[in-house]
Amino acid sequence: MPISLDKRAEAATISLTKVLQAEADKGHDLGEVSAQVILVIDYSASMSGFYASGEVQELAERVLGLSMSGLDDDGNVQVFPFHHQALEPFVVDASNYSGAIDRWRYQEVPTGGKGLFGKVKTQRHERQMGGTEYAAAIEAVVDYATSNGMLAAGKPPVLVVFQTDGGSGSAQRDKQLLTQHASLPIFWQFLGIGGNTSFLDTLDTLPGRVIDNVGAFGVPNVSGMKDEDFYDKLVGEFLPKWLPTARAAGVVTV
Repeated sequence: MPISLDKRAEAATISLTKVLQAEADKGHDLGEVSAQVILVIDYSASMSGFYASGEVQELAERVLGLSMSGLDDDGNVQVFPFHHQALEPFVVDASNYSGAIDRWRYQEVPTGGKGLFGKVKTQRHERQMGGTEYAAAIEAVVDYATSNGMLAAGKPPVLVVFQTDGGSGSAQRDKQLLTQHASLPIFWQFLGIGGNTSFLDTLDTLPGRVIDNVGAFGVPNVSGMKDEDFYDKLVGEFLPKWLPTARAAGVVTV
């Protein structure tokens, strides 16, 4: 039986509360905690099996649960698919989350003919997959966040859950962008699924940044993790480490 969004939001709330309490026990008050949650999903050819198995849908639902825990006032998630290019983002929320990834993945394309009552015939068509270049997605997220006022003073910071299953064809550019954007109120939580995610460790330890703006962890699959464990890892660096540091550096002003 599928886990409801309410149950996921409850599990996310428990993880958030656990972190806040642990910091309070150390004498650290994190104050008001909120974020604007974005999900980046890898649509490279090597991800085909993860889409077919429902793994990416599972990830989207879990990230939506985090948003609905009260962390994000909007209670929705902007989803940014990418391969060697950034693809058009879309929104997942409580009203449309069921089957959202497949609806995006498969397009209804007109065939040119007409059926019953003159209705135009369509055929289900899977979007073409491609290579893997993180830089395209990083730039798309920053451009979107900037143009939509997400980085304005007084706005909560942006938490980007960046999912991938392997290395990047734009590795040098990825490093440059993450270093360059370390002064922005954006935390990049990389999530590797599958077995080839060693490049994420490189991004997690980049030198020369104003503050450390990257977290990374890898798992064989998301569906094999308990919700509580997943959320613990997802906010385990963003809340107790990055947020206080970003506030102290003036990167985050709320």
